[in-house]
Amino acid sequence: MNTVNPPNLPSLPVALEKLAERIRQIPSATKWQRVVQPVANETLLLAWLAGGEGVRLYWSCRESELEIAAQDVALRMIINTPADLVECQQQFHAIFKDDAQISFYGGMAFSDDANDHWPGFAGGELLLPRYELVNDQGHLSLVCNLYYDGSRISEKEREQILARLPTLLPYSYFPRKMPTAEVVDNTPNWEQWQQSAHSALAAIAEGRVDKIVLAREQTLKLHDTLCPWSMLWYWQQQTPRTYRYGYTNSVGETFYGASPERLYRRHGSKVMSEALAGTTPRGDCLSEDEQLASALLNDDKNRHENALVLRAIYDVLSQCGQQVDPSADMELVKLSRIQHLRQRITATINEDVTDAQLLSLLHPTPAVGGLPQRESMRLISELEHYPRGWYAGPFGMIGEDRAEFAVAIRCARVLDKTLKLYSGAGIVPGSDIAAEWRELDSKLWTVQSILGVVQ
Repeated sequence: MNTVNPPNLPSLPVALEKLAERIRQIPSATKWQRVVQPVANETLLLAWLAGGEGVRLYWSCRESELEIAAQDVALRMIINTPADLVECQQQFHAIFKDDAQISFYGGMAFSDDANDHWPGFAGGELLLPRYELVNDQGHLSLVCNLYYDGSRISEKEREQILARLPTLLPYSYFPRKMPTAEVVDNTPNWEQWQQSAHSALAAIAEGRVDKIVLAREQTLKLHDTLCPWSMLWYWQQQTPRTYRYGYTNSVGETFYGASPERLYRRHGSKVMSEALAGTTPRGDCLSEDEQLASALLNDDKNRHENALVLRAIYDVLSQCGQQVDPSADMELVKLSRIQHLRQRITATINEDVTDAQLLSLLHPTPAVGGLPQRESMRLISELEHYPRGWYAGPFGMIGEDRAEFAVAIRCARVLDKTLKLYSGAGIVPGSDIAAEWRELDSKLWTVQSILGVVQ
């Protein structure tokens, strides 16, 4: 992201003082307000989060034109069922009428089954942050979101905000040294994976499903304290063309990652989505890499897997608008260790289609669940013996005129000195069980390399 620093913009400590003055001067009005103070672009947002405490959130778009770091919560919306999401949408509309620049950020679980949720994360949370640092195309702003109507309650809240502002400084020493770690468990292990994959292939042969994605949870023991925001900084250096995201809950557990996969992006009535499915390793040299890429582009099994995902997205978007345009080209997405097939799709949706509807209809795509959706989700719950939680769920932001969600893959979850890693592989006709297991390893390589894990 390019740094743009117009003259006379204050440093962060001075900007905090100026923001406090703006908050003192806001008029009494029964509404939500977004108070903004420009600031010199000299602060690393991840270091600002590392210096914070309590609930924190990070979101960076894949194209890197928008990066947001947030601390504390002005308003929290819990999502445990699709009905909760519809109710949230109604509240969004009311708040956006107060201030159209307000945005909500957060994530949702892969499944709405309560048994598949992680403690401390619920089925999902969409947050209006209390404080934000927003880097929008190189322009940095300090933001405070608050509801102020002049009442005694809102006046007390304003006093608490003013007392908190001076503490919102970045880490004096952003830790760049990563602890070492070792693998202590895989769920499923290799034997269990073979059994689950054979069951999946049998379900495909019986015609119950066309595709099913099976996943693995790997547990690492950390040999020292890990700062997740520092690790995410290393992660984004290794995989720059990804969505970066993170959320620390109220008990200090952090879910974070760097995902190459878009669920959808909306600007007004224009929606963009994609089918990201079909995987092969990167080569050790240019010629080997090109050979692997060519083989992937021409592999019937992987092209079929990608086509299944694209068709499912096309069918969903066709329910939401009059014009849906899948790309005619199959692209390659090259990451540090693996490469994927991708096909893009765009649509113009009807005016009455909400982000709640798009999320409910698009998630989970066959890239992380399977086809048909209901039966594949039922099989996943049978064959996997750990909760997926927010892994492979949507993570992103919702505003009035725009929304964007990644699929939360290539992710980790850390609490104290335990780190959980997640990876999945699509099972379709012709899948090689051993090759799919190796694919799971490849998708974990980036994090393992940062922590010096030896397979």
